[in-house]
Amino acid sequence: MASGGRIDLDQLRDLVFQGIDASHELDCAADSVRMPAQALTQQSIRSIAWRILLGVLDTDPAQWATLVSEKRARYRDWKREFLGCRRQNVVRREKTPEHEAGTSATKKDSIQDEDLALLREIDKDVSRTQSSLPFFQIGGIAQQWMLRILFLYAKLHPALGYMQGMNEILAPIVFVYGTDPDDEWAEETETDAFFSFVTIMASVQLLYLKSPLDSTKSGVDTQMMRLTSLLRQHDALLWQHLNSIGLTPDLHSFRWYMTLLTREFKMSTTLRIWDSLLADSKRFGFLHYVSCALIRCERAFLLQNGFSQCLQVLQTLPDVHDIERVLLDAERMREKDRQTDQSRLQSATILK
Repeated sequence: MASGGRIDLDQLRDLVFQGIDASHELDCAADSVRMPAQALTQQSIRSIAWRILLGVLDTDPAQWATLVSEKRARYRDWKREFLGCRRQNVVRREKTPEHEAGTSATKKDSIQDEDLALLREIDKDVSRTQSSLPFFQIGGIAQQWMLRILFLYAKLHPALGYMQGMNEILAPIVFVYGTDPDDEWAEETETDAFFSFVTIMASVQLLYLKSPLDSTKSGVDTQMMRLTSLLRQHDALLWQHLNSIGLTPDLHSFRWYMTLLTREFKMSTTLRIWDSLLADSKRFGFLHYVSCALIRCERAFLLQNGFSQCLQVLQTLPDVHDIERVLLDAERMREKDRQTDQSRLQSATILK
């Protein structure tokens, strides 16, 4: 896993893609992060592996101290600027000499009001996030982390800002980092979760924006069209049945995409799914196949029922007893598509 002191990223991706839940993988995972297996738990391995996959840590462990120190210093600066006294200085720098004192005060108050409104909006969503888990108890440290992370993200990315669903995407990251038994890593949950969240949002921000090809559609609409195409390609009979009863993906899978499946299952299942999503070299391209596999795992029921029953089962997916079977089906579909693409490419080359 590690060569010349560096971590082989491709091998790490393969390992994490297959899941970090299996105990027989602890030795291999421990080697990848250059720590003794007996000192690691599944939480520790996942915590470090996700940091590497999301760019918080480099593949060279010798650089970790420098990298995290720089990131954490930058995050502290942003907190002071947007959440501390330095934010007032930003407001004052925006003034021109011609501004009257009254105008300046009004502008400052307006910015403060906007920030308070944003904080209230985020807090409302955060307070409902994974509320059944003690880790996310009302007023607890996890909710405070999430509130600050989402607020700072919105301030630093004004074109996108904050939208409902981002809180759900952030939750698994905060949970994994915050439950790391290693206090040294757990204490830096907020900073590392922020940078991890930024990386994820860079991959999925199109879900929240208008489609560049059709301004009447959002990015998530385009992604659900891809899901429809996959289902038709890999299970024409099931696609035909769902289409005949008028059950389109926008009626059941919108939330799957907007929250990256974090609302559908218990946390342990979500983390297993995310192992594969984060390890995928195309980041969330694999999400299409997982979504298709989730529909297919209810195939027998769906084929025998009508609109209302099918909609209910897809909107409230029962927690999958064998998530590995679902992920294996997703992987098989993707591999089949890869082989088809390679065959087409070879045929095109021959024809030339």
